Amino acid sequence: MAMNIKKERRIDMKKAKRLVEFGIILFCAGVLFGCAADIRMAPRSEEPYPPSGRAPTRVGPFFVEDLDTIPDPVIPGQAVRFRTRLRNDGPPVRANLWIKDRDQVVGQLNDVFLPSGVLDFYFPFAQYQFERFDHCFTVVVDVERTPRRVDGARQFCAKPKAWTLRP
Repeated sequence: MAMNIKKERRIDMKKAKRLVEFGIILFCAGVLFGCAADIRMAPRSEEPYPPSGRAPTRVGPFFVEDLDTIPDPVIPGQAVRFRTRLRNDGPPVRANLWIKDRDQVVGQLNDVFLPSGVLDFYFPFAQYQFERFDHCFTVVVDVERTPRRVDGARQFCAKPKAWTLRP
């Protein structure tokens, strides 16, 4: 009789061990698939996606209506911030915005929503040095890793006297 009880305990222990192992496997699979689903389905921000839910077939055209420095004028060695007024005549898109002086990126905004119409964008402060006599800035819109140089209302060049972008 004592031998029978030991056998039953062993069988019960083996069943319990298998149940625990199966539970651990199910838990790990649930966590793995739950995280993958969360990453896949979570929206990038509070801004809405384009109406179709996928990338639009047509992008732009974009147009820079104004580009300013903050502060204006800039004192050499001072941190500078840029503000651009950008017009999107196409469907809403998500993009990266760059302000460039020749081939140097001066300011950058990542993953911003560009609705149709006109909107102001403020770039973070940067330690940009006005060292040459010809600082002409361009705005680049990067949609789906395709950078597009944006035409402007005028040429945005800083004057060396006081380093201002005012016309």
